[in-house]
Amino acid sequence: MSTAELRRRLSDPDLTIVDVRPLSGYNGWRLGGEARGGHIPGAVPFPSSWLSSVEEAEVERLLRSKGITAAREVVLYGGHAEEVAAVRMRLVSLGQTGVRTYEHGWSEWAADRTLPVERLPTYDKLVHAEWLRQLLAGGRPEASPAGAFLLFHVNSGVVEEYEEDHIPGALYLDTNRLEDSADWNRRSPQELEAALLARGQPRHGRHPLWPRHRRRSRQEVARSSGRAERSHPGGADLALRGRRRRPPARRRLRLLGAGGQPARDGPPRARAGRLVWHSDPAAAGADRRH
Repeated sequence: MSTAELRRRLSDPDLTIVDVRPLSGYNGWRLGGEARGGHIPGAVPFPSSWLSSVEEAEVERLLRSKGITAAREVVLYGGHAEEVAAVRMRLVSLGQTGVRTYEHGWSEWAADRTLPVERLPTYDKLVHAEWLRQLLAGGRPEASPAGAFLLFHVNSGVVEEYEEDHIPGALYLDTNRLEDSADWNRRSPQELEAALLARGQPRHGRHPLWPRHRRRSRQEVARSSGRAERSHPGGADLALRGRRRRPPARRRLRLLGAGGQPARDGPPRARAGRLVWHSDPAAAGADRRH
């Protein structure tokens, strides 16, 4: 499909546009030096990585939920020909014959400023693994914090998980401190700030905070942070506000706080900061149609 045809059919109710890139690219991050981040308006995300990381039955359920069915015309686009081809082959194997490919791919669409682009309004609050790896290595990735930042390993009362393994420099945060035991919804902003400041210590310059664990090698750091991302459309704020108590589970979520302004309350050395969400491997159904 050409650029002209795709642009003309953006509002076509019979066409499903599918973005097969990693979710972070769909959300709004510039993954490969593209001129703009985000996605083609109306596109639904279906990362090619799901073909190998999600069970077959769940793949088919996700395809149906996103309108990628044999009854509709489907056009695929991505950042690399290989990822587009992989999804196309799977769809064909499922009996879908109306599958087409946008011939120019995302990079050319993003480079043309006359073409519309959408992205999640809070995409920068949901960071991806490569972004975090660069930041921990002392780099300055897109939308990186201007000053000191904190990295949290977050779960619901399973401190043993943190002690067993965590990203170097991460502090432990129990989500029970963030949820009200009356209904297991998010506490007030003041209570949240107090809970975070109680755990926070400033990170100065490029010197990481190390808990009471050995310092790991650069290769181990890369392995720890090189995990797939999962999306929450509303970012951390919505994730916390809408989450209710679950049965005990090993929930691996990480909050990254950043900021350079002195906190109004709490320990004098702590600083308040912007929070962004980073989580472990994508699970089936973790993403939904935007």
